[in-house]
Amino acid sequence: MKKNLWFGLCAAFAASQMVWAAGVEEDDYYVLPVTIYDTDASLHPAFSCYAMMAEGCQKGAQGVDSAVAVAAVEACVGVTPGIVESTLDATTKKPKLTTAGKKCFIEEKFFNQLFNYTQGVNEKSHFDMPFSRMANGWWNFNSDTFINKGTSVIGGFFPVEAVTDDDISAAGQNPVAAARTKREAEGPTFLGEALRALDPAEGVPVINVFCNGPAWDKGFGCEGNFGDGDVTTTFIQKALGLDTGFIASETPENCVFGWTCREYAPEGWPYYESGTETPYNDSIAGEPRWYSYPRNGTGGRNHHFCYELHSSFVYQNGQRFGIRGGDDIWVYIDNKLAVDIGGTHIDAPGYVDLDAFKGGSGKLEAGKKYDLDLFACDRRTTMSNIEIMTNIALGRADGSLEIAASRKLRGTFAVSSLSPSTLMISGAEAAKYAVMDLQGRVVRQGVTAGAETVVPNLMPGTYIVKVARETRRMNVR
Repeated sequence: MKKNLWFGLCAAFAASQMVWAAGVEEDDYYVLPVTIYDTDASLHPAFSCYAMMAEGCQKGAQGVDSAVAVAAVEACVGVTPGIVESTLDATTKKPKLTTAGKKCFIEEKFFNQLFNYTQGVNEKSHFDMPFSRMANGWWNFNSDTFINKGTSVIGGFFPVEAVTDDDISAAGQNPVAAARTKREAEGPTFLGEALRALDPAEGVPVINVFCNGPAWDKGFGCEGNFGDGDVTTTFIQKALGLDTGFIASETPENCVFGWTCREYAPEGWPYYESGTETPYNDSIAGEPRWYSYPRNGTGGRNHHFCYELHSSFVYQNGQRFGIRGGDDIWVYIDNKLAVDIGGTHIDAPGYVDLDAFKGGSGKLEAGKKYDLDLFACDRRTTMSNIEIMTNIALGRADGSLEIAASRKLRGTFAVSSLSPSTLMISGAEAAKYAVMDLQGRVVRQGVTAGAETVVPNLMPGTYIVKVARETRRMNVR
């Protein structure tokens, strides 16, 4: 995803959607295992870096000439359907490259490396993706409210920041240090009111149902779009009947992306000093996204990775599945392609109406179990985001479902104010946490990490901190 013109669409919900219902105390949290394949542009020719009017880091890899690699990158900027076959291999559970997809990946070998451990090219690791139940009963993982392990700033999806040589060696692999190269990164920004508003038919934010795809035809054709922030702004404004143009977007009703209308952020959205990760509680002078740059090898984020999630569920009438992120995202249900938003792009949405969907075995039957397999990549800097929202309780690939992970808190916990804008949760074993304002709106959430978990970038005020089923009250300066 691009810097400046590549600012990502984020999953900022209307405040009313970001609530923990008072009655939701049990069955409100579970995790699904995600497999990460971490690589780098220096190791794989399909990964790249945005630079203004140029390619920033793809110099050729694995013997591929730089010009050939860059041409393949540029051939698939924006939402690019048709890269993968419409049927998932039921045995390998891996997508296959189409003939048309070779324009993006040069040859099948390079595509296959995305979702397979390849010695010397990538490192394989694991991430537990936490899903929380929302007030409307749907399940959600939103990287905009997530703090990645190894970081202290909210937002973005960078699941391998804390991986080390020892971790890779312990997994029986040969470490590839270049896979963990850190590059310029930016945090998420918010969506304007028109895209946060709830679609009257589906009851989900308008952005979720905006793009048509294999399993949704009530939105707009997004092929070739979402490759450029300014062009996408105009595209969305026209599609939704809003006023167009940069100046028009600076009004709340025409705001699309937060960087042109920073004062219209959802309540609780964090701001930062320009060009930094330092909290800055000023919506006019501050930036609604953080910036991280490589400085002596310590700044930036570990971009350039792919990931896969394999799950199963029992189909019932009325089920929906929504996903949004960048870059490539492919979702198969019953081994049939249901979301097809390949290419390098800012956060683009895919939506599935399972009642109208036909899987590999035909129309889904109520009460029958089906597989859902997700494949995605972060192939281009400078942002990495993912959000999943569904009313399906997804089980693991083996059919098990461990929703009750947060029913009990083993022991107790304490919360303290470390410094301006920051809380620390201590003494809690692994459990889901949420930081809520006094109206019950969730402004931060995640999973406690070890003995101490830092929750930064809070606006001054009073908060309720909930870990599993226990709560504490704390003031933030």
